[in-house]
Amino acid sequence: MKRKNLKSQLLIIFLLVSPIQVFANLELDIEIERKSWAVNKNKEKKAQTKESRINVVLGDRFFSVQEDGKKVVYDFIEKRIFTIDVNKNSFYSDSLYRVIGFNTYEFRNRLYQRQFLAKIMQKPPSEILFIEHELSILGKDSTEEINKSEGGNSIYYKWKDKDLFNFSKESFKVDSRYVQMFSMFIRYYFGGHPSILNELKGMSEIPSEINGFNHGMFLKSYSLSLINYKTLSANPFSIEGLTSVGFEEKDNRLFKLFNRLRNLSNSDMRKNLIDLSNYFDEQIKKKNYLEAFLSISEYQSQYGQLIPSSMSRALKEGLEDESLKNLLVAIGNPKNKEEAIKRVSDLKGFQKLTDKRKAMLFVFEANHQGSLGKHQEAINLFLKALNQNPFLAGAWKDLGDLFFKSYMPLESWRCWDVARKISPNHDLLKPIEAFEKNLASTHPEYFVP
Repeated sequence: MKRKNLKSQLLIIFLLVSPIQVFANLELDIEIERKSWAVNKNKEKKAQTKESRINVVLGDRFFSVQEDGKKVVYDFIEKRIFTIDVNKNSFYSDSLYRVIGFNTYEFRNRLYQRQFLAKIMQKPPSEILFIEHELSILGKDSTEEINKSEGGNSIYYKWKDKDLFNFSKESFKVDSRYVQMFSMFIRYYFGGHPSILNELKGMSEIPSEINGFNHGMFLKSYSLSLINYKTLSANPFSIEGLTSVGFEEKDNRLFKLFNRLRNLSNSDMRKNLIDLSNYFDEQIKKKNYLEAFLSISEYQSQYGQLIPSSMSRALKEGLEDESLKNLLVAIGNPKNKEEAIKRVSDLKGFQKLTDKRKAMLFVFEANHQGSLGKHQEAINLFLKALNQNPFLAGAWKDLGDLFFKSYMPLESWRCWDVARKISPNHDLLKPIEAFEKNLASTHPEYFVP
């Protein structure tokens, strides 16, 4: 990739940025060349190349990347990723935690695969350091040292003669906060070994050219060249003037549910709880205890805390009801696979006994299917339940858990976010809050204090 001579611009940036008191935003125009090598039908290694140009803005605790009318903003204050349609002035947002959440989960999976394959191969398929470099995660027992050297006008980082990262000595001096945010951009967009990115973060300048290499099953590389740059006004990131919109999903049913909830208000949620409570009272009066239990289960799934004592007392008199006793057995934790399969069958039978309150029957069955490792069947059942009652915060949380186990972090955090919107203090969400706090404390390099 060819780069323009920027010496005069370097001087301007130095004069503009170094003495400033207010942390202005810094805009970079960057050309990117991505390459990936794969083996074709003739068993020849062929490189595929893609070139693009992006606009990067480094701000106070945020950075943004814009390409082809789409801007993605990483906001470290709100810990959200905002995807903006520049032409339509619209946006949607996702959790920042999904990136490090996936990387840590994938890192453990790669180590497990490596250990398994090492038993049947003469040598492991991938070195641990390459996995650390690709996912930007440092292993617990990591002891390998990366070789750093200088040559010509560049600084090189290699391991066992394999290129990992290099950058040009030609650079421009800026406030250290810009460099910190630039290293965040590299980490989130391209990855990089933590020790290399830590050195980059500690520099007092941004290199004009960077090259990175990932050594997975096939080699991948990227090259960055800074073309233009300038300072902007010192504005923090804001979504003011933008319209919140829904986001598209691979699963259209999930997309419809997300957008259905997006248009519902807190008063809609409160009304749903009142309706469930009234329905419960009606069924208790009719001594229809199965229906009463299913409605109170929906109430608790939405509310997420102890149900009113009056409801508990009213339901106690129905515990000798044969249908309810059989249901309580069917939803209990199975001792083995055979018992789980039988309880799935029993729960399907209960669907014939109710017209209005099938949602929790789908949830109970989904939990058993999940325990059997049938994640897609469980996902389908949760979606059926949420289609009947989209306010089941507990079901949203469990659905998010299933997506996470299926290596779908985007969907998982969206489900958990929906659950938090419905019931922020839901008891089932406490493990998610603890998980996020642990991610932030274990991997502070992914966050800005």
